[in-house]
Amino acid sequence: MEVYAAFQRMLAQGMERYLALLNMPSRSDIVSLGETLRDIEGRLSRIEETLQIAAEAVEVGERGPARRGEPTRTRRPAGLPVAPAGAEAPVPAEFRR
Repeated sequence: MEVYAAFQRMLAQGMERYLALLNMPSRSDIVSLGETLRDIEGRLSRIEETLQIAAEAVEVGERGPARRGEPTRTRRPAGLPVAPAGAEAPVPAEFRR
């Protein structure tokens, strides 16, 4: 059993050297790359969660009290009296001909 384990270790080391000569990644390189990628994906998901929380806070802030104080949007300039339904609106003197 020990002979087989030693042979397998020698084969693995020889394969790593051979792959290094060919400028190809070994199994350990691929495993290391996978671990690094998993760490990066974890960090990215935490960043996405943080951005989602920040975006929700901004949306709540935009819909909050600041919007309530704004006047309603109409085509009528501010300060003109509102005419009752069906009646014509009065025209200010400076706009008359």
